[in-house]
Amino acid sequence: MEREVVLNRFDAIESKVERLLAHCKALEEERDALKVELADINALLEDMMQKESERVQDEEAMQKKIDALLEKLDAF
Repeated sequence: MEREVVLNRFDAIESKVERLLAHCKALEEERDALKVELADINALLEDMMQKESERVQDEEAMQKKIDALLEKLDAF
């Protein structure tokens, strides 16, 4: 009888370990998916930052042209 109790405890422990391993595997898969998503978001952010930088440069160039034209008008 005592042997059966010990075997049942080992079965219970084995079941819990299997569930724990399955949970760990699921978490690893979720982590890997999140890493991919983070890489995509970082790439998108980098693209947006580049576009914003280009927009600011274009805005500065337009402002210089406007200032130059206003100076010409003032000099006229």
